[in-house]
Amino acid sequence: MKKRGIGLHLLALALCAVCGLRSVPAVRAEDSATAASMRLMKTEGTVSLNDGNGKKLSVFERMLLRSGYQMETKEKSYAWINLDDTKLIKMDAVSEAAIQKDGKKLEVRLNAGALFFNVTEPLAENESLNIRISTAIIGIRGTSGWVRILDSRTAEVSVLEGTVYCHVTDPISGQVKEGAVTGGETVRCEVYLPETPGDKCAIVRQKFDVKDIPGFVLVDASPDDPLCEKVLTETGLDIRGWNGNPRQKLREEQAEVHRKLDASIKGENRQAANISTDPVWADESANPTKTASPSSEKSDREDSSSSRDDTPPDDPAPPEPGPPDTTLTMPVTPMDIESALRQYDDVTVQS
Repeated sequence: MKKRGIGLHLLALALCAVCGLRSVPAVRAEDSATAASMRLMKTEGTVSLNDGNGKKLSVFERMLLRSGYQMETKEKSYAWINLDDTKLIKMDAVSEAAIQKDGKKLEVRLNAGALFFNVTEPLAENESLNIRISTAIIGIRGTSGWVRILDSRTAEVSVLEGTVYCHVTDPISGQVKEGAVTGGETVRCEVYLPETPGDKCAIVRQKFDVKDIPGFVLVDASPDDPLCEKVLTETGLDIRGWNGNPRQKLREEQAEVHRKLDASIKGENRQAANISTDPVWADESANPTKTASPSSEKSDREDSSSSRDDTPPDDPAPPEPGPPDTTLTMPVTPMDIESALRQYDDVTVQS
């Protein structure tokens, strides 16, 4: 009886151990799925991150990113974002972007700068990945390329291999232009000024060569043999056979970015130095503390004298003509003296 009790006890312990072992892979699989969702894989230089509500977050490798997070890169700074194991985004230097996730729908909003995208496997029917800028949406299903904002009305979309779909909208008229972009093509998504006649937006196409690929893209694309093979097969562009040095091209781009930023800062400083401290009043009478210059005071006096009426006020009756001079004997009032001065050429006052 006692041996049977011990046996049952050991059997229970074994069953618990087996259940525990079976539960471990399930937990790890869930952690793996979370890890594959959105992570900041690595950074280079200075990269800032906030939670979308303005709260600044610490940045570290492989950190989990949540929907709404916003990132910014400074000069010579880059960020690699893993949206899942098959979707990689790289932010260029001096760029701003935010990520949004709703189930299997992913969106990257590019607010400034440029980014490189590389989707190694086609998306499933219930998945989507969009890159959104102020006036366009780029839909990506399984391809590689880069997007660059040129100004508030213009962006460039370039495809290394595969196909993306561009949707450009003029926010004022609502006019829409759509089109597919294939490997080896660059399209300029443009929204024209409101006063421009004809179409209000457009998708302008052209081809590009290896030398046109930005350095921040080349340094990641050229060592990627499967990607290079896809590009060569689809477009005939040989990234690996390019004679240039991707790192050298990246350094040249960094120097050009620095030059432009430096010129922009100097321009802002000159603008600040050109601020006039003289007040400008639409209505001169609205400035009670106006201080006139001597020349303006003189002009004001001349204007005043030319418009002044020296005619004395009308008297009830014109004075009787008197002698050319008269003498007043004190005491007299100031009014008596003033009246006499009006009537006679010469007035003498004696005590």
